[in-house]
Amino acid sequence: MKRTDFLKAQQLKLTELQDTLVTAINSSLQEETVRQRKREQLIRVRIALTKISEEPSIYGFCEVCDEAISQKRLNTIPEATRCVHCQEDAERHARSRRTSTGAFERAAVDPEVLEVAVVNTEC
Repeated sequence: MKRTDFLKAQQLKLTELQDTLVTAINSSLQEETVRQRKREQLIRVRIALTKISEEPSIYGFCEVCDEAISQKRLNTIPEATRCVHCQEDAERHARSRRTSTGAFERAAVDPEVLEVAVVNTEC
């Protein structure tokens, strides 16, 4: 598959995922923690859409090692920003941090602040 075709397919998939997430976030039936996770995912989706539309040459490359993220992974998780290896390393690090501190202190993600970051990348 040509890269341009792949990017168009990913853009469509991400747009559909974005719509689904917005609907889920606006649902009052879900717990706040679930809505917060969906907000965080929505931010990642919007960042991926911005990359595809404004910097397509960087979409699909790991933010850690700069290697290409496999198309299989991107088809499964279109908003992925890390290759499998770097994602596994990050998860191992998070697990070791949880066990070494006794409790995992999760950093709060402020969607409005990250949304500003998305807007600023569009400049």
